Amino acid sequence: LDSVNAIPTTCYGKADGSFMLFASGGNPPLRYVLENTFDSLLTASYNNLSSKNYVITVVDDRNCFKNFDAYVPQPNPLKIATNITHNDCVGIDTDGRITAIVTGGTMPYQYRWSVQNNNTDSFISGLPNGFYALWVNDKNDCKDSLRAEIYYDNCCTPGIPNAFTPNNDGRNDVFRILYKGDVELKEFSIYNRYGQQVFTTNSVNVGWDGKFNGRDEDLGVYYYLIKMICGNEKNQEIM
Repeated sequence: LDSVNAIPTTCYGKADGSFMLFASGGNPPLRYVLENTFDSLLTASYNNLSSKNYVITVVDDRNCFKNFDAYVPQPNPLKIATNITHNDCVGIDTDGRITAIVTGGTMPYQYRWSVQNNNTDSFISGLPNGFYALWVNDKNDCKDSLRAEIYYDNCCTPGIPNAFTPNNDGRNDVFRILYKGDVELKEFSIYNRYGQQVFTTNSVNVGWDGKFNGRDEDLGVYYYLIKMICGNEKNQEIM
């Protein structure tokens, strides 16, 4: 055997590899048989192959033969991982950042994001909370994609207004919890000055409209009780 010239597949798992085997000696002409098939070739050139080790039998004119190995390689799978910076309840929630970490395939890589259409970098920044998609192509047009999410980084900042005006003018008509971040409400109850409960809910988006049993309550001072879980790790209770 003089040499084997193997060309790898363009993408992982693709069957477009090839090799050429050059043999000499024996009594020409030489014939080549791939993997014990019935077909023999006068030139050992094989195309459209998947990645594996192939056995080629070289047979001369006197049926003397010898087996040789030819390995067709392939690139590693093209994979995308991410390093994500989430928003932290400070500012206007546009500090999110996604950095793509690509391995495998054949460099260079090309990046395309679902936002910031002119951005072909490996990262995007200045992101509000939400989902973002990335498509990556390598030199041989092998492809991979992913969907990443920006969310709050285990934070919450609850707030309670000190008054409201339920007069149906469309402004400040409901007394509700104001919050930013991740909040799980256990209880939000309101009591009048006699200790009577006039409102309760466990939905953070529901507020009191100033009514009790369908009737408007009197103007005055009311008391509230709030129990909530603050942050997405659910390990901080506020009361």
